[in-house]
Amino acid sequence: SDRARNYVLFKQELLKDPHILQVTVSSNKPGVTDNNGILIRAAGADKETMIGIIYVDPDYLKTLKLELAAGWDFSADRASGTQHALLINESALGMLGERLGPDLGVGKAVELFWRQEDKVIPVDDAQIEGVLRDFNHRPYEPPQPLVFALAGTSEWDRQHALIRIRPDQLAGTVGFIEA
Repeated sequence: SDRARNYVLFKQELLKDPHILQVTVSSNKPGVTDNNGILIRAAGADKETMIGIIYVDPDYLKTLKLELAAGWDFSADRASGTQHALLINESALGMLGERLGPDLGVGKAVELFWRQEDKVIPVDDAQIEGVLRDFNHRPYEPPQPLVFALAGTSEWDRQHALIRIRPDQLAGTVGFIEA
């Protein structure tokens, strides 16, 4: 989409400023998650549950300084092979009923889907690529189960650019971003 192409150019331009440390894209602002009726279950399991899903680019964890408990982050060099890979947080893993063993659910298959009356509408058959340590996604609330998928080309996946900047030269850096 045009937004996906424009974002790549926007990101390249932003990173020319030495005061801009990281740039990422997300379907939601931090603290906001749309469930959109998305359900998740371990492949072949009967138990399903609604989950918040956030579409991100490969620099999301690095930009927000989120930590992996197990597995791998999305990365640009692995991205071609990871379009059906997901990152989940520890709360989501617990909700899926995985035992917190040494692999922490990495490599396990999951199904994302939604229901329309009695019909199951598949969204994705995916695999857990990595497990994020729980973090305070919403202030004053315990961590909620979240799943992260690589942003595709739809405009909805890329609604927000998140920019990590150095604290010095703040006014000048914000002016550069606005320009």
